[in-house]
Amino acid sequence: MKKKKRAKKEANLHIILILLTISLIILIYYFVPPTIIGYTVFIGYTVLEDYVWSTENSSNFIYNEEEIEITGGIIKLKANISSVDWTTYSQEIFPIAKAYYEPEDKTSKVQEQDNNVQEISSSKIAILIFDSDLSNENIINLYLKDEKTTNVYLCHEYEECTSSNLGQVYFPNQQGYYTLEVQNLNGPAKIFNLNADEEIKVDYANSSQGNITKLWYDPSDKTSKVNAIDNTTQEIYENKIFDIVFNQELQNNDVIQLYLKNAEITNLYLCSAGEDCTTLNLGQIYFPNQDGYYNMTLQNINYPKKVFNLNADEEIKVNFVEAIRVTETNHSEVNITYPGTAEITTQDFIVENLMYWDLLIAEEALNGQNIDYEYSTNSGESWQQVPEDKNLSEVNSTKIRIKTIFNSDGTATPSISSLNITYSTREPQTYFEVNNTGIISTIKDGNITINSSSSKVELNIVTSESLSNIQFNISDLEDANARPAALSKIKEIEILSQELQDKISSATIKVYYTEDQIENLNESTLRLYYYNETLGEWQVLESTVNTEENYIQANLQHFSIYGVFGESAQQENAESSGSTSSGGSGGKREFTRGTSSTQQQSEQTSNVQTGTEEAAESPQEETEQEIIATEARASAQLTFTGNVVRIGKVLTEGKVNRSLWILIAILIVAYIIAKIEERK
Repeated sequence: MKKKKRAKKEANLHIILILLTISLIILIYYFVPPTIIGYTVFIGYTVLEDYVWSTENSSNFIYNEEEIEITGGIIKLKANISSVDWTTYSQEIFPIAKAYYEPEDKTSKVQEQDNNVQEISSSKIAILIFDSDLSNENIINLYLKDEKTTNVYLCHEYEECTSSNLGQVYFPNQQGYYTLEVQNLNGPAKIFNLNADEEIKVDYANSSQGNITKLWYDPSDKTSKVNAIDNTTQEIYENKIFDIVFNQELQNNDVIQLYLKNAEITNLYLCSAGEDCTTLNLGQIYFPNQDGYYNMTLQNINYPKKVFNLNADEEIKVNFVEAIRVTETNHSEVNITYPGTAEITTQDFIVENLMYWDLLIAEEALNGQNIDYEYSTNSGESWQQVPEDKNLSEVNSTKIRIKTIFNSDGTATPSISSLNITYSTREPQTYFEVNNTGIISTIKDGNITINSSSSKVELNIVTSESLSNIQFNISDLEDANARPAALSKIKEIEILSQELQDKISSATIKVYYTEDQIENLNESTLRLYYYNETLGEWQVLESTVNTEENYIQANLQHFSIYGVFGESAQQENAESSGSTSSGGSGGKREFTRGTSSTQQQSEQTSNVQTGTEEAAESPQEETEQEIIATEARASAQLTFTGNVVRIGKVLTEGKVNRSLWILIAILIVAYIIAKIEERK
C-alpha cells in the first residue's frame, strides 16, 4: 500500500516537473529577449530598369505589312491609297455677232498715190488688210485728200469706233500724209477698220511693217440670215468673201458649228478674215449635200481671233453659225482610308532575375482614334488586357510580349513613336557572417586578383560574371584632397574601372606601407578612408591593420579615391587611456568579414556584438536602432557612390539564443528527475 502511494506520489511529481519544464520553456521563449550573436552583411539590390522596343528597328516587332507600317520610328496603320481620275466637259456658246458678204474690192484705189481716191463714208465698213501683223507703236500712213475737217479712227475689224480706238489722227481738210500710231492692241493684228466722223478721201495707205494687200469696202450685212435656224439662208459662192464675226475671240480647238442646207457637194474652208483659202486653212469640213449640223474645229491660228472667212469650192447655203468652246477639265481624287483594326506585337522579352514588372509606357498620337494593349506570357498563345493604368506588377512571369491594337474609324490612324517597359531586377546576393569565416554565395563568382607594385596595392575582386578585356587603373594621388583633421596621410590612391563598376560582388583591398611612412604615427590608428565627392569629405572605412606584414585591409563596395591616414603618436599619448579603437576615429564598421581575433573591434561595434553592460538600452531596442542606422548608412552609400547598390548590416535575431536557454532548462529538469530516480 505504501509502495503504491509512493509510486503515485512520484508520478505526480514527474507530472509537476514536466509541467514546470513546459511552463519554463514558454516563459523563456516569450519573455527572454534574444541576444545579438553577430553581423550579417547583405550585398545585393533591386534595380529599376527600362527596356525599349526600338521603333526604329522593325525586326523588334511582328506585324502584317499590309496593315501596319513602321517609318521614321513611327508605328501606325498603313494607309490604303486609291485614286480616281475623270474628265468633265463644259461648253461655252459664242453667238455670231456679224456676218458680212461680198464687200467691194477697192484695193487698187489705195496702193498708189495717183489721185485715184477711195471715198469712205462715216457709216460704211472699210477693211484694211496688211501683208504683215502690226503691233502697238507701229505706224499706218494715209494720204488724205481735201474733203472735210474730221477725225480719222483706226478700229478693230468690222467695228465702228470713235474714242475707244486703236489710234486716231485729226484731218484739218488739208491734203497730205497723216500717220496713225497703233495702240491698245491685245495682240498682233493685220486687219483693221478705218472710220471717220465725216467722209474722207484716201489716196494711199501702207504701214511701217508692210504694204496694204486689200481694201474691202461696204460689205452687205447678212447677220440675220445666219444667226438663227429658220427658212432664210445665205448662199456662199466660190471665191466670194463671207466674213463672220463672233462676239469673243476664238482659239485653237474651238468649234464653229454650222447648219448647212442642200446645194452642192463641196468642201467648206475656214480662212482668216478677208482671205480666200483652200488647203492652207484654219479648218475644213466636207459637205455631202445633206441638211444638218456640221462642226469645224479651229486650228493653225497663232493667236486668238474673232473674225473669219468662209470659203467653198461650190455654192453652199448657210442657215446658222455659232462657235462652241468645249473646256476639258481633268480631275484626280486621292482617297486615303485606314484599316478598322490592326495589331502589332513585340518579340518576347525575358528577364531571368526579374523581381517584378512595372509600367508599360507608350508615346502615342491618337488623332481621334484608339489604341489598346494586351500582354502575353506564353509567346502569344493567349493574351490578357493591359490594365488601364498600364501597371504590370501583377504579371507573374519572367517572359512577356506586348500586343498593340490600333483601332480606327477609317479616316485617320493612331500611332506610337516609342514603346518600353520598366521592371525591377534582383541582383546577385552574397551573405557574410561575422562568426563564420565561410562564405555562402548564391551565384558562381569569378575571382580576379590585381597587384599594383608601383602603388603597393593588392585587390581581390569577386565578380558577378565572367569578364574579359577589363581596363583597370590604380593611381597615386598627391594631396588631391584635404586630409581629415588631426590625421596624417600615408597614401592616397584612385581606383577606376568602368567595366567592373556594376559587376562587383565584393572586393578586398590591401594597402601596404613602410616603416618610414608611419614614423611618428601610432600604427594601430591607421585606417582606410574614401573620399566622398558629393559631400566633399573623407569618410572612414572599416579596416584592419596587419602590423607584421605592414598593410591595411578593407572590404570595398565601389571604386573611388581612397586614402590611408593615422594619428600621430604624440596625439595618441596625450589622450586618456581606456578606450582604444581599431575602427578609426568615429569609424563604424560597414561590414566585417573574417575579422582576426587579434584585432580589436571599435568600442561602439563591440557593444552591439556582445551586448555588454555599456549599452544604455535593451538589446532589442539597440537592434532596432542599428537596423535603422544601417539602412540610413546604406541610403547614404547609394547617394555617395552613384552605384545602385544596397549594403546594410542585418542584425540576426534567430532563435539560437532562446534555444540555448530552453536547452539549459531541459537539462536542469532532466538532472532533477535523475536525482529523484537515484533516491528510489
